[in-house]
Amino acid sequence: MIDNPATNAITRNTSGHIISEGEFNRVKWNINTTAGTYVVPFGRGAAEYLPVTLTTASAVSPGSNGSLTFAMYGGNWLNTGYLPTGITNFVNNNGTNNSAQVIDRFWRIEPTNYSTKPALNNLIFTYRDPEWSVANNSIIESNLIAQRYNSTLNDWDDFMPGTVTTPASDISTVATLPSAQLFTWWTLVDNRTPLPIELVNFNAKCDGNKVTVTWQTTAEKNNNYFEVERSINGTNFQLVEKVFSQNSNSNALLSYQSVDNNSLDGKVYYRLKQVDINGNFTYSSVVVVTCSNALVSPIVNIFPNPAVSSITVDIKGLIGQKTILIYDVIGQEMTKRQITDDNENIQETFDVSTFAKATYIMRIDVDGHLHQIIKFVKN
Repeated sequence: MIDNPATNAITRNTSGHIISEGEFNRVKWNINTTAGTYVVPFGRGAAEYLPVTLTTASAVSPGSNGSLTFAMYGGNWLNTGYLPTGITNFVNNNGTNNSAQVIDRFWRIEPTNYSTKPALNNLIFTYRDPEWSVANNSIIESNLIAQRYNSTLNDWDDFMPGTVTTPASDISTVATLPSAQLFTWWTLVDNRTPLPIELVNFNAKCDGNKVTVTWQTTAEKNNNYFEVERSINGTNFQLVEKVFSQNSNSNALLSYQSVDNNSLDGKVYYRLKQVDINGNFTYSSVVVVTCSNALVSPIVNIFPNPAVSSITVDIKGLIGQKTILIYDVIGQEMTKRQITDDNENIQETFDVSTFAKATYIMRIDVDGHLHQIIKFVKN
């Protein structure tokens, strides 16, 4: 514990550092409402210096005991094997374990005894190259962005701060962080596969020479608009239409639709880009449609949602051998069913009576390739 709010209460010489490397190996700094730039001189082993740097701005504490508690630790590529205590959500928008797209390190920045938490500027995370480049990871270093876990909502992406990563220095910098967005646990993730957004369904269907794209949200927080994007190869996407939010902050079920009047014959990939009011954005999973002449593309629905004892998936117009998987929110497979025939219209019911009350992800693969992801809630 450092009971001195001065920014130089810890001073590093030309070498040396504090080794945490565990979520409960903590440095508690009683900075109260002092504004200034603080450096926590963390490191690893004898020679690797991995400081955490931040500048505090406004804060309100009830007395003189407002503090920030710091810790950090790394592990192997499979982050779900050493998640911080209390984190139960670690899947990506494809409904699978996101460990391969997340750097192998977690940071603790925990505010306590504040009525208004500190706002931060220039929050800088320092990482090690092996923590993103290890063989089982699939990360482009320059794509790394910061995400923090909202323990109240059990959500990673209700707020995504703007992040600049500097590969030459192995640092990721969050320029500004409002006080309300300071929560305890942080990590860095490849922005191609951020931790999940709150879509309950996302469909695209062919109708003659056009494609209708529909989606629903269960919660929107500081949402500005969506961009519907399409691709012919699943990699390079172009804008189809911008659709503004019906309610930037809502806990109600909201339904949206966009029509692509210039769709192409053959296989076409669609995704959503959700853009917040502050410019931060996330991507949905990708859905695939195949349009030729006047063929109608598949429609997938699940019901009831929320479910109590069972959940049914109704699929129409989807040709090919199908595999249906259900995952929990940390990417653990709960059940798997393979449909061996090629019937394009099927209805499958799954017993979820023994599942805990939580959010789950249903993944539908066709001929070994992802077709669609749908979330559902078990009550």
